[in-house]
Amino acid sequence: MTDVPVFDVFGAAVSLSVTTWPETLQPAQCKFGRLNSDTHSMSPTTRTRQIVRRNRPLWQANITWKVKPKQVSEMRYQMERLNGGSECVKLRDYAAKPIARTGITLLSSAAILAVSLTLAGFPVSTSNVVRAGDYLELGGYLYIIAADASSNGSGQATVSLTSPLQVASAASSAVELAAPGRIMRQTSPDWSGSRSVSEGLWSVSMGWIERISDTA
Repeated sequence: MTDVPVFDVFGAAVSLSVTTWPETLQPAQCKFGRLNSDTHSMSPTTRTRQIVRRNRPLWQANITWKVKPKQVSEMRYQMERLNGGSECVKLRDYAAKPIARTGITLLSSAAILAVSLTLAGFPVSTSNVVRAGDYLELGGYLYIIAADASSNGSGQATVSLTSPLQVASAASSAVELAAPGRIMRQTSPDWSGSRSVSEGLWSVSMGWIERISDTA
């Protein structure tokens, strides 16, 4: 868990926790994609209406969990710990097929706005170590790979992205391919769950949007 410094409406410091959603609570349905237009939202910390003007597309998700009775307490706890949207959580596209690639690093430094990366740590001389449409996480940001890439005799591959890097990254930085995600917050401070009589499962659906600052 990482603490990010933020401030409430009175200027007092507030600790904003960022955590990873537990793998024990797997979604039943996941809609995940990009939000391209400006929109309005409510700040989870100040409760004021905001017009969000985006200079880049933001990740958004709508996720439904359906859990067995023995997991209901854990699910309620995870909902409550979000504290009405003032806490953030790292989420991913749970509908995407996982990529069995670990130990991948950036071979050389990459500047902000770069759209091509040289990665190391792949099996040597292997075709299609990544495919177009796969996700890639670097520096805490989530990207989509633009084209299939194969590794050379040193286990290196040049990977292109559909959108430019948001931050510069140093050589040897870790690259996440197995479970890449992004820090997100609730689109609404409210939540509620329901139990299906026919299924016997307790379910809750929530909307999420990429966190764009320490206070929104």
